This record gives sequence, C-alpha cells and structure tokens, in this order.
Amino acid sequence: MSDWNLFLGDYAKRFEECLEQLAHDAVTERLWQKDHTLWKDKPHEITNRLDWLEAPCRMRGMTETLKKLARDVKKEGFTKAVLLGMGGSSLAPLLFSRVSWQDEKLLDLEILDSTDPSEIRSCTARNNPKDTLYIVSTKSGTTLETLTLFRYFFALLKEQGEENPGRHFVAITDPQTPLVEMARTHSFFRILCNNPNIGGRYSMFSSFGLFPAVLCGFPVTPLIEGALKGMEECFPDRRIKDNKGALLGAFLGSLALSGCDKVVFLCTSRELEAFGAWLEQLLAESTGKENQGILPVVEREWTVFPHQDVGYAILTKTQNENVFAFLQNLQRAGRPYVVLPLESPYALGEWSFLCEFATAIAGYFLRINPFDQPDVESTKRFTRQMIAAPQKVLTGHWRKEGEVTFLFGGGLSLKGALAEFLSHLREDGYLAIQVFSSYVPELEEVLVSLSSTFKRKYRTVVTTGYGPRYLHSTGQLHKGDKGRGSFLQIVTQNDGDILIPGEAQEPGASLTFGLLKMVQALADRQALREKGRNVLTLIVPEKKARQLILELQNAL
Repeated sequence: MSDWNLFLGDYAKRFEECLEQLAHDAVTERLWQKDHTLWKDKPHEITNRLDWLEAPCRMRGMTETLKKLARDVKKEGFTKAVLLGMGGSSLAPLLFSRVSWQDEKLLDLEILDSTDPSEIRSCTARNNPKDTLYIVSTKSGTTLETLTLFRYFFALLKEQGEENPGRHFVAITDPQTPLVEMARTHSFFRILCNNPNIGGRYSMFSSFGLFPAVLCGFPVTPLIEGALKGMEECFPDRRIKDNKGALLGAFLGSLALSGCDKVVFLCTSRELEAFGAWLEQLLAESTGKENQGILPVVEREWTVFPHQDVGYAILTKTQNENVFAFLQNLQRAGRPYVVLPLESPYALGEWSFLCEFATAIAGYFLRINPFDQPDVESTKRFTRQMIAAPQKVLTGHWRKEGEVTFLFGGGLSLKGALAEFLSHLREDGYLAIQVFSSYVPELEEVLVSLSSTFKRKYRTVVTTGYGPRYLHSTGQLHKGDKGRGSFLQIVTQNDGDILIPGEAQEPGASLTFGLLKMVQALADRQALREKGRNVLTLIVPEKKARQLILELQNAL
C-alpha cells in the first residue's frame, strides 16, 4: 500500500490529545480483548458484535469452499446472479460488482435493493429468471424488503413453469433465523449460515460479502490478504503512533470532538462511489445516535466547502495532478484530510479493515455504542403500522398542485411550503435529499445538479440517498444525530404496480411494491417528524420526476 497522507491543520493539538488518551486508556488492547466497557457499561449488542475483528483470518480458509459453491452454481447453468439485500447485506457486494478488478468471472452480478416497481421490472427484464440465481441475503432473516423480493421472484419462477424454483436461490443469513427454515421448506440450492457475532455493516469479510465477490470474479485472495495486513497494523503490540487504525480513529474522533462532525468522501472515480456508499453506512449507522454523529458526505465534485465543520477523505486509485492540486487547496484553507490510496484489491481490503477499526474507536471517543442502530427501529415501527392500515397512508393534511402532492404545513401553497422549508436550512447542518424512485441515469444527472445548486446558494452540505436503501444506512444518523438536518423527500408514483405475492398472514401480503415504497417513505417522514426534524415531502408521477427536480432547481 502506498504511504498514506494525513493533514490535521488546526486540529493537530486535539489529535495529539486523542492519541495520548488512546494510549492512557489502553484502547487498542481492550478492543482486541472485546471489552465492552470501552463504549458502555453493559455488553448488550457489543460483545455479540465483535467477531469482525478476526473475520479476515477466519474466512481465509473458507474462500476455497465459497469458490467451489460458485463453480457448482455455474455448472447448474446459471449465467446471472441477483442479490436481494439491504444495507450491510448489499453494499459490499455492490462495491465488488462495480470496481474494475476482476479474476475469474463466473456470473454477472446485480444488486437489487429497491422496492420501486420500475426498478424491479427492469431487473427482471435484464436477467431472465430461468437463467438467474437469486441470493437472499439478510442477517436477521426477517428484512421486509428482502423477503418480499424473494416472494416475487419465487412466484415468478413458478408462473414460468419452473418445477423446482427453490434451486434458483441461495440464502445467506445467521443460524436459526426464519430464513433458514424458509430456505429448507422451499428447497434452496444452498444455505450459508454466517457468524452471528458480526454486525451487518461490518460483514464485508464474511459470507455476506465474499460469496457475491467470488461469483462476480472479484479477486478475494488479495482482498483478504490486504485485510490481514490491516489487522496486523491495528494489533495492540504496536505503539499508538504506529497503529494505522488507531490513527484513523483519532482523526475522526478529534475532528468530531472539536465540532468538525462531517467527513466528505471525495470519490475520484465513479467506481469508487460504491466504496463511498459502503463507508457511508459504516460511519453513519455506527456514530449517528444519542445526539452524536459524524455525517459522511459521498461527493464527486472537487469542492472545498467554506464550512469549518467539514473534514475530507480522498478515495483514489491514482494520486494524479488533480489530487495533489486539491490537497494543496485544502491545506491553504486549513481543512483536515486523509488520503486513502485504493490502487489494488489488496489495498481495498487493507483500508476496509482499517476503516472498521477506526469507526469502533470513533465510537469510543463519542461515548456511544457503534454496533447498535436504535433509531432504525422507529421507521420500521411506523412501517408496520401503515402496512396494517394501508388505506390511511395518504390521508391527512396533503395538498395537491398540478401533478405534485406535497406535505409540509397547513394552508401553504407548494411555493410557500418550499420557501418555509428552505428557511430552516442551517449552515452548520445539512440537507438530505431522499429519493424514492428507480435508479435512472437521467434522474441522477438532475439530482447532482440540484445538489450543487443547493450547496452554492445555501452554503450547506448536501447528501443524496435512494430509499429504501438509505433507511438501512444514513437513516439511523438522520434521527440520532444533533438534529441539524433538513430532509427533502421526492417520492415517485409508478405508472404500473406489482402485487407482492404471499399468504395473508405474512408481512406485506396483499400489498403492492408501489404502496410498500410509499409506506416506507412516509414512515420515515413520521419518524423524522417525531424527532422534530425539518421535512418536506413531494409526491410526483414517475414520468414527471425529472421535470419536478428541474423546477425545484429553477425556484432556488
């Protein structure tokens, strides 16, 4: 791995104090001993979440087993693989499918982490179900989105005359979850039971990450060798100033304790944005709780924000003139940064483990448990309530102008609601644009432009997330941090819907995917409002979404 580049600027003194604190409290030693008192007095959701520390070592001997399973899948005649998962189950596989490093590619891999009917139809059209292996990936075995997608594709295969549809499915889950029994009942091709003491967002070096990686031809051997190097660089026998995981954790902790609670992940190539999305979940879901939080901002623009509460992590495969020039700009502005050189699968494995270790240490500085996600449950709770009474989903203080339905405050026009919403944006906060739609390039293009306009005009940090994916990532931080965020929801109504198959007693039965998507958006809105957050929700026909975003931009 190339030597890394760390610049502290005005935070150097606090950084040194954090290093002294790590040494004084024997933090790295206690972390490897799995001492829960680093974070909380009680071990709940800590001691049973720390096996990620040894995961690269344990999985090194499992790679041949996973490769044999992948070859068996290939022999069955499958040419495509679709992973059905959310959050920790999908983001590492998404990364492996996007980067250009390849070894022996066995199947084309696609990630489906959406309940949008158009996205589901597009995925079905791209991947003939009769030629496709579906990976049902959920730690708990109960993830609503994952199981409804499984029911859809299982029913579709039956409709197409498949005598044994279960052979098209592989389950990845913890032992003894409901999915294990379901997989046995439906005669899945294989069940992979993962180590239950690894949390979802720390599961890259487990079956959740490595089996999809093997399928799509990602070189897992150098990935794991790099992770083993990362482990070695975090071992407690190293002095704190030689411990890269501790240094990176102190970087995050010292910034956050000094009020610099946002980190821009500048992705210098499109493929590295998938690594940014993985880091986004790792940091946001781990630190955004108890009125604390380090906001990750996945960014592709070479922007030096004027705010004094923003640090930078530059994700790059090659340190070229653009990178060096941007670092010089950051130094002139006194902004702290770290460069993560990701020039090979080995380096990716190394930095991924170092970031996991650093996130745990950042949690120590913030005095929070980095392994739970208490505020994710609030959206799930409201989702269950709305599913029980779907006829009430769009009742209440909704207003309609033209083809846009909106909810903000009583008696306001759409223009007035937008103005009132924007008046609550804070320079020391952030704007999160939450899009419940399919992943359409032309929509993404205008969203990037809208985000840039918001940044320039309102001098605020802007993040963009697609629902329901972000619910399993930044959704925790949105409700658990200091409460300075504002949230613009854009929800599309689809031209055609898809019924979710299932028995009447099953969660989601009698629903459509379009209604489920709407329920998830509005449930998150309700959870945000319960926390006192500033939220504007806009609902628009799918074919008008791009136009709406352009109109919003023109109105700024």
